[in-house]
Amino acid sequence: MASNHDTEYIDVLDEKGAPAGIKKTRAEIHRDRLRHRVVHVWLLNPDGELLIQRRSPIKSTYPDMWDISAAGHIDAGETPEEAVMREVKEELGIVLGEGDAQYLFTVDEGKTSLHGGGINREFQNVYLARVLGKEKVVLQEDEVAEIRWVPWRELREIVESRNPARAAQFVSHPEEYRKLFAILEKAETRA
Repeated sequence: MASNHDTEYIDVLDEKGAPAGIKKTRAEIHRDRLRHRVVHVWLLNPDGELLIQRRSPIKSTYPDMWDISAAGHIDAGETPEEAVMREVKEELGIVLGEGDAQYLFTVDEGKTSLHGGGINREFQNVYLARVLGKEKVVLQEDEVAEIRWVPWRELREIVESRNPARAAQFVSHPEEYRKLFAILEKAETRA
C-alpha cells in the first residue's frame, strides 16, 4: 500500500547534499524548494532492455509521461539502498534483495522545473539492477499506468531527440541518460 505523500518525512539537505539536520514533509520540501534526495532505479534484463514506466495520469508531476523504471523520495532516516528496494516493490511489485542494485552516480538537479510549476531541488541517486528476465510485474495503479521493456540503444535514440515527437513523451533527465548510456555502452564493449 502506498504511503500518503503529504505526510512522508524527508531529510533536508544543504547545497552540497549533506544532511542539514532537519526533516520536513514532502509537501513542505516542494513548497519551500528545499534540497532533498531521491532514488532513480533502472532495471536491465539480459537482452539489454531497460524497463520504462508510463506514469499514472493522476500523478501531480509529469502525468502520462514515460520515465525511469522506478523512482521516489528517500524517507527521513532511510538509506538510498532501502529506498531502492521499497520503490521497486511499491511501484512494480518486484522484490530486490540487498546488493541487487548497483549505485552508479548522483545527479544534482537543483533547478528542475516541476510539471505544473515550482522548482524541484533534488540529489538523484541513480542505480542499476540487473534482473534475470522480464520479471512478473504488479503495477501500483496510482503511480504507474503501464510498463515496457525497451532496448537501451533504442531508448537512447528516442531521448536524444532523434525523434523529437517521441522524446517529448519522456520525462527529461538529460545528464542521467547521458551517463547511464555511457556506462551501458562501456559494459557492453567489455563483454
